[in-house]
Amino acid sequence: MRKTILHVSEINLARLNKAEFLGFLSSVMDLLLAIKDAAGSGGESDLPEVQSATDGIEELYIDQDLLDELQACIDLLTDMTRESRASVQTEDLAQLDKDRDALLDYIFAALEKAAKLPLATQREAGRILYNALKVYANIMRLPQKQETVEVRGMLMDMEKETLAPHVETMGLSPYAAELKRINDLYAEKTKTRSDETAPSEVKTDDIRKQAGALYQEIAERAFAANLLHETETTSQFIKDLNRLIETTIADYNRRRTKGEGKPSTDEKPQPEPDEDETPDEGTTTNPDDTQNPDEGTQPNPDDTPDTGEDDTQNPDDSQTGGGEEEPDDRPVVQ
Repeated sequence: MRKTILHVSEINLARLNKAEFLGFLSSVMDLLLAIKDAAGSGGESDLPEVQSATDGIEELYIDQDLLDELQACIDLLTDMTRESRASVQTEDLAQLDKDRDALLDYIFAALEKAAKLPLATQREAGRILYNALKVYANIMRLPQKQETVEVRGMLMDMEKETLAPHVETMGLSPYAAELKRINDLYAEKTKTRSDETAPSEVKTDDIRKQAGALYQEIAERAFAANLLHETETTSQFIKDLNRLIETTIADYNRRRTKGEGKPSTDEKPQPEPDEDETPDEGTTTNPDDTQNPDEGTQPNPDDTPDTGEDDTQNPDDSQTGGGEEEPDDRPVVQ
């Protein structure tokens, strides 16, 4: 009896988003390390212990250098994910800076217009404040970190005994308090971002390509090892890997469906059509099955085989591909 060949399922890693890509590779690495740990703890080896620890996974024809390179890619992608979170912090900082500048504009505009106020006490308070704070009038044009320092100095001046009563007279106390809150928050977020992130000198696409090539090599080595010298370890790894691929593809399709706003129903799930074979007007009817009104009363028996074959999906084709091209929604190997 001929041996059943166990293949590694296909997956197109390029279609996965950052989280899916990183999660898939991390799970592959977990499978590999689990096999390596099991072999190192329970199996016998003719090699010295120190050498065995750097031998990779012999049963899968995977050396330690390959594992180390994949782990390095995973670490880099994880760091880049942190940088993505830092980009969100950058957006927050931009909004805080915008709010800070708006408050500064309001305060200085109020002081410049104080001379036209009807109350003499406010005119005098505005004059005194303007003369004391006019050195800060253009701090909105400074670099953001320098602006933070200058705003802090301006607020300290406004809190002095000689100026605080005039700030109250002008009704600027709540604006000064809000300016202090935003400026302090800006300084805190700037420090947090500087501590957690560092500029990256590599591009995400380059690391993804490298990691994808490493995964492809691992998958091919595992297949060859199982084909030439099948063991329980090699076959189980491929089965576990195929389950991981199936789950990743399902999550990808689920996200893509939600992202496109397609309605989901549990009553009668339908396979998604090929992008290159999009049905007309949202229907899955085969054009050959559409009845011509002129020929409705005179069916041609020669046309019968076409309609029956187009209406029925071959379950074997849906599972194995049957030699046909697979749907574009299911990622395939790079």
